Amino acid sequence: MIAIERELTRVREELERMQGRMRVLADLTLLTTVNLTLREIHNYQPADAPTLAKRVDRGFQDSLESLTATGANIVVTSATLAPWLPVLAVIAGGDFTRFRGRSVVIMP
Repeated sequence: MIAIERELTRVREELERMQGRMRVLADLTLLTTVNLTLREIHNYQPADAPTLAKRVDRGFQDSLESLTATGANIVVTSATLAPWLPVLAVIAGGDFTRFRGRSVVIMP
């Protein structure tokens, strides 16, 4: 009997906890404000499906924009690397003088 009473008490507590949570959620829902603005567009005409010529033109324009962006990235990268060129030249020059005069034999 004692075990059954404990289990009933536990279930009642859990039920009350759930009911309390439901009340809190219901109160939060009541406090919620939703603002909705609707406008009608007079004489609205949906856009026509693009023709083949428009699609080709759009593809060409997109490609041209990509080419321009790539060119700009190359210029920025070159400007970024420019201060390092003397350092790389000294390093490469040292390696060149170290190996100058040695013949390279490539074995088949």
